[in-house]
Amino acid sequence: NNILNNPVTLVSPTTGAINFNLQAHTNMLPSVVSASSGVNGQALSIVGGTAAWGSIGGFSVVRGLTGTITSSQTATLSADQYVLQTTTAIPAFMTLYSTASFTVNVGTAGPIVNGRDTAAVFSSTFAHIYAITTGVRSTTPAGIASTSPPPTGPVMPTTGGYSAWTYLGTYVYSSASTGFATGQRARGSLTIMDQRQTIAIGLKSTGNPPATISLSTAVPAQALMCKLFLAANIDLSQTYQFYNTSSSDAPYAQIRQGGGANNTWQALETNMPNISQQIFYDANVVTTQQGGECYVLGWSNPNGGE
Repeated sequence: NNILNNPVTLVSPTTGAINFNLQAHTNMLPSVVSASSGVNGQALSIVGGTAAWGSIGGFSVVRGLTGTITSSQTATLSADQYVLQTTTAIPAFMTLYSTASFTVNVGTAGPIVNGRDTAAVFSSTFAHIYAITTGVRSTTPAGIASTSPPPTGPVMPTTGGYSAWTYLGTYVYSSASTGFATGQRARGSLTIMDQRQTIAIGLKSTGNPPATISLSTAVPAQALMCKLFLAANIDLSQTYQFYNTSSSDAPYAQIRQGGGANNTWQALETNMPNISQQIFYDANVVTTQQGGECYVLGWSNPNGGE
């Protein structure tokens, strides 16, 4: 046959590299590039002037998250947009737009959609909730609860073809009652408690260095910031000082008697960075006073949201 009708047959397969001599190769669509030289989750890109297959990355973000976590076993959540990372060997990401709500029940044995990711009940202080989907054509999110925080992620359901997840938030769990410890709210990156969680009461006079207040039972390790309510019953000239670290630098927050009668309560609400799930305090309060108190109101989750 005329070679003008069969130009590719004339030169293919080649026995060596084709040199285009710096000439443009026009009208070549990405769809005609063979996938045999790459793997799932990679993209062909130019790296240092050289074409190469590389990972397109995987990450998770949620926007507009709201929800109610009950003091029993359920969390009902919804959002506007999810960016989910795939469970492939080389993680990629996908976007899902949906305002549909879903309910996760930590009392449902799994791994199962809208339940927990283990057959055994959780024995943990915190439950991490994830949105999951079945792939790029999915339009409806579902959920799963896990004791594994990001970046590890949950164990996916064994049925249904779920292949991508995004972290939503972390909520206080009670292994004694196999449910959430108290009512909580999801608002963007924040977990807000319906009732403040008592950390310490009767805090009295301390020396130097400042004394430690552990927040580990009420603030998860991956929290970025903790929202605290601090109060003290003090007399004139008495002071409570709260620190991020054990050093005697300037205090982050302070409660001081501002005048008036003795034995009065002073209080403040403050946001402090989560540093190893603890804060520090010192005080010059006499032992006859009721002392200081520390409560947790909530914390911020690293979910990429507001």
